[in-house]
Amino acid sequence: MQISEIREKETAALQEELASLEQTRLDIAIRAATEEGEARKLRQIRKDVARYKTVLSERKAKI
Repeated sequence: MQISEIREKETAALQEELASLEQTRLDIAIRAATEEGEARKLRQIRKDVARYKTVLSERKAKI
């Protein structure tokens, strides 16, 4: 997901999606330890989590 798409969303929606992404990241991390091919998905999820956290911290700093 692009950062511009994330910035268009409401803060509450971002927080919900962040929680969902973090749970997905945990699930994939567990599967990556036992299955091949999960590392790429895990990397993308981690980047998305970082983007969400960046936008949320930017919004918090503006307040």
